[in-house]
Amino acid sequence: MSSPLEKFILENRSAFDNDTPDTRVWEKISERMDPTDSKKETPLRSLPFRRWLSVAAAVFVLGLSAVWFYTRHQIKPQMNIADKKPGK
Repeated sequence: MSSPLEKFILENRSAFDNDTPDTRVWEKISERMDPTDSKKETPLRSLPFRRWLSVAAAVFVLGLSAVWFYTRHQIKPQMNIADKKPGK
């Protein structure tokens, strides 16, 4: 026995098997599983083209902003007065 739950289920199996579901339950299940019912097709779920386009535009703007921010805020070396050579 790997777990107390598994042990409990095996010991009380007869208590679990005494109830049967109503016949309406089986009818509903069989209606849903009927392969001849062609009018109920599962719809294909995907993002529409507009949403993909807006996501791509947002990623482009964020990337462009990051590049702009990086190039504008780079630390530029400071020239000290002592580093200047006379005559220049």
